[in-house]
Amino acid sequence: MNDSAQHGRKPNSTRGHRTPRSGLPAGSRLEGRDSYLTEERLDVVEALAAIAEKHHRTVLELAIGWLSARPGCASVIAGATSPEQIRANAAAGERPLDADLLAEIDAIAPGVPS
Repeated sequence: MNDSAQHGRKPNSTRGHRTPRSGLPAGSRLEGRDSYLTEERLDVVEALAAIAEKHHRTVLELAIGWLSARPGCASVIAGATSPEQIRANAAAGERPLDADLLAEIDAIAPGVPS
């Protein structure tokens, strides 16, 4: 059993799903905004999903961990539309990302300010 399953986390579901290539789910926050999801951005998301899987993390954990590691970041504000999402957001901050993992993320998303 992988680490995500042991901690009750769902495996990453971003790879190849819910993109303009396969359609966005009805009612999603990006519904009707397909032009926002460029091929370049989707490639970055897929690369981040692969890193998350390799490190037995969720993409949410990478996002919250990366944001909270930014210099001067006092907190991360994450939206949620269900109690499950609130729990997932809170749990995502339980395991900080180490320097090597942060560097891997930075290599995939260059140009994002530190």
